[in-house]
Amino acid sequence: MDMQVRLRLPTSLVRSSSTPTCTQNDLALLFAKILWDRLRNWLKTAKGVCPSDEAKEFRLDSLEKEITALESEFSGEDQCIGFCHNDLQYGNIMIDEETKELTIIDYEYSSFNPVAYDIANHFCEMAADYNSEEPHLLDYTKYPDFDERKRFVQTYLISPELVAGLLKSYKEN
Repeated sequence: MDMQVRLRLPTSLVRSSSTPTCTQNDLALLFAKILWDRLRNWLKTAKGVCPSDEAKEFRLDSLEKEITALESEFSGEDQCIGFCHNDLQYGNIMIDEETKELTIIDYEYSSFNPVAYDIANHFCEMAADYNSEEPHLLDYTKYPDFDERKRFVQTYLISPELVAGLLKSYKEN
């Protein structure tokens, strides 16, 4: 059963100015719309401010197709849009050696995103060495094995502490 949520939305997103009642699925659809609209607005702005040679170098003309492909891929019923950290690299995950308590820091890139992206990005970040002269060169031999990936995904998806922390952070802001 979907939990009912009272949500005040900007009038540009709803037909009337009344406060609609939304289900969790409605919220996911709303966040997905915001996500894809934000990407398209960013692309439009980038095309407007980039000189043509830079736009060509960054292949801005091909990004609309990529955004559409991603939207199609991540808009199915089996996909989940949620609040994501978007930078879960090892430098942003702190572990207290005594209590083994985990703290995630640096939420400046946080946003609503496909949850699969947050998980995949975490694994890709493991291939980077931010203490080297060339952190942009990735070493995929450091990519986690199946068991480590499975353990992380299970913890990420079911952690009540993570959910409670995110809700508390949201309510404080």
